[in-house]
Amino acid sequence: MLIQGASSGVGLLGMQIAKHMGASIVMGTSTNDGRRARLKEFGCDLALDTRDPKWPDKVKEATGGKGVDLIVDQVSASVANQNMEAAAILGRIVNVGRLGGMKGEFNFDLHALKRIDYIGVTFRTRTPDEVRAIVKAARADLWPAIEAGKLSLPIDKTFPLAQAAEALAHMKANAHFGKIVLVVLTIGFSGHPMSKSINHLATADGLFFGKGGLDQRAHRARWSTRRWRAATTASCSSNTSRARACRSTTAS
Repeated sequence: MLIQGASSGVGLLGMQIAKHMGASIVMGTSTNDGRRARLKEFGCDLALDTRDPKWPDKVKEATGGKGVDLIVDQVSASVANQNMEAAAILGRIVNVGRLGGMKGEFNFDLHALKRIDYIGVTFRTRTPDEVRAIVKAARADLWPAIEAGKLSLPIDKTFPLAQAAEALAHMKANAHFGKIVLVVLTIGFSGHPMSKSINHLATADGLFFGKGGLDQRAHRARWSTRRWRAATTASCSSNTSRARACRSTTAS
């Protein structure tokens, strides 16, 4: 199998999962020399640079001329036709991201010739029940490996929630390797439900940054900050004995 954009969080974890699930050869691409050199740390057997127009030939060479059975593509337009060149007959290409463009040329004849399954995925049109089913299946397949420490991700840098804009700028610079994390601090009084609500907020709002979806995640970060402030203000007004201390907290 091959992952386009393998130095992203999805790519790094995807290569490890492929190894864990028994893939014979795992390949990954990156156009950054430094990041590409590190892919082997996360299960990559063959690291490729898609700036080299001959990279599909290297895939075929590594697979005895067959091509790969599965391509997880986070780049799309700029590599779409080369993906099909690198894919095996009856191979699958899963369109996960469009970092290289949302529109481009598509060789329909090659697609038909190889009888490739070209699959699009997103969470934007899934129902909560569908998401729960996916999480349940992923947990059944992967949770023991996670608990055993066999699957992990590097944390490139962490930012407090108040620096969400700086986190987005760091991600847009495309200089990171692994995940960029927004840290939501647990602020509240001992035993107060605020602690639980803040931790729930960090999970529910998906404040765990990777590549892609910048605008949507920025909106989530801003929404979460407003929600946190509203919850803190409500907490203050609900208990007069703590109001004075809370005012100093919310003011900061």
